[in-house]
Amino acid sequence: MTAGTLGRNVWEGLLDLLYPPRCLICGAEGEVAVCETCHGEFTPIPLPTCPVCGRPNDPPPCRFCTDTHPWAFVAARAASIYEGPLRHGIHELKYGGKEGLGELLGAHLANRFVADGLFPPAVWDRIDLILPMPVDPRHRRHRGYNQADLLARPVAEMTGKPLLTNAVRRVRSGPAQVSLTAAARRANVTPENFQVTKPTELAGAVILLVDDVFTTGTTADACAAALVRAGAAAVYVAALAAGD
Repeated sequence: MTAGTLGRNVWEGLLDLLYPPRCLICGAEGEVAVCETCHGEFTPIPLPTCPVCGRPNDPPPCRFCTDTHPWAFVAARAASIYEGPLRHGIHELKYGGKEGLGELLGAHLANRFVADGLFPPAVWDRIDLILPMPVDPRHRRHRGYNQADLLARPVAEMTGKPLLTNAVRRVRSGPAQVSLTAAARRANVTPENFQVTKPTELAGAVILLVDDVFTTGTTADACAAALVRAGAAAVYVAALAAGD
């Protein structure tokens, strides 16, 4: 061990004594990153699920798919329910400036989709590119990052699929979706809200679109429609959480 390495280890040890590591979600001392208690409360979507939108579908038919026009995406799945510690963690990532949560929550998303098989191998064989959902430019400037970029990176690393950022952007801004009813959300976000900036790279590609929360599916549907109009062959959606 060099003197420099020894010095860094001593300094890091002193920092841990003065500022004990804390869970980024609940703040529990002595825990690093996301504690086992919080992670243990990330709840999977209960089975059976709708084969298209991935929501709980007991009993069928799926009310989300029957209440809307055919989706522009082929299928959507979410890693967990948007509740409890995961909901709080997403809120901290988006509004609390805790950028470090992006990679950690993205690893949970990647494990659920790849290790736990939320999409079967046949779907992964089809996918050519992974794209993060673009956010409102105002939110990007305020946060300093796009949380979907952070979530998508572990998925790309685990699957070996290329991650293409800035291939599509939000070009029109309306009220925040979270504050609107389902009907208002559908009117607030349309394919015209998205502009594909790299159509040549997307032409003929099967795309996995990664997002933080899948609620009514309106935003994912509109973005998928814009991608298909620009020449993408098909779009699948992978979300960290799903909720009403």
